[in-house]
Amino acid sequence: KSRQRPGGPEAGQPRGARLMASRNGLVRSRIARFRSLPPSDRTLFLIALLAIASVRVGLWLTSFRRVHRSLARIARPTGSPDPTPGEADRIGWAVGSAARFVPDATCLPQALAAEAILRRRGHPSDLRLGVSRGDDGVEAHAWVESYGRVIVGDGDLDRFEPLEASDPARSR
Repeated sequence: KSRQRPGGPEAGQPRGARLMASRNGLVRSRIARFRSLPPSDRTLFLIALLAIASVRVGLWLTSFRRVHRSLARIARPTGSPDPTPGEADRIGWAVGSAARFVPDATCLPQALAAEAILRRRGHPSDLRLGVSRGDDGVEAHAWVESYGRVIVGDGDLDRFEPLEASDPARSR
């Protein structure tokens, strides 16, 4: 008859082995969750993951202006002729979910990726940049609106003063 140690069956293992078992369980759980998604959501998640990672690398290597202009060129609409607001919400979900897997995927890379995906699929999108001045200095935030709703980057937006919008196609 086997005897369990206090703390569960893994308590007798070295700390590293317990940590590895925990990570393996987390990876299996995430893979299972991914596989349980409908195929359209899996595809959207992978598109968002690639878009955020690409934007993040672009922002490390070059300027915001250059990345934004490049995204405007490649985000020409190719989507369905009649995009729906529900699809825009799914894009927001995909970007938010995928951002957890990309280092330093703060509000700006998420907003740029969401704007590009939305436009590419034929949705209206408005990239918003805002600043807040407080006791701790200046804080910036980026978000995307579509169909009159915030799709990516919502939160306490009332405290941010929106900056003037610019069209990346005209920024040369």
